[in-house]
Amino acid sequence: MFAKGLEKNATGALIRYINSHMPKWLWVLVLKKMVAYRPQASFLDHAEDTGTVRPIGQPSLEKTKTLIEALLKKQNQMTASSPLPTSTVSSHPAVV
Repeated sequence: MFAKGLEKNATGALIRYINSHMPKWLWVLVLKKMVAYRPQASFLDHAEDTGTVRPIGQPSLEKTKTLIEALLKKQNQMTASSPLPTSTVSSHPAVV
């Protein structure tokens, strides 16, 4: 959209006019939407939210978190029910 404002035609003139005469309430609305988009990497620890605007929910993050929790729960159940001998675990090439 910024590139359209640089054009020297009617579209560029309209975009420049809107940007220079934008009401404050509309600018605040745009800023809130920009600030609320704070994506989180699902493989990292969740960052603490210290802002005044709540972040927008991420369906992919929630889906990944529930998937990881289910996998950890399954893994814990498997290790609790049938522990592997230590010689098998240490000699396996994938286990470091």
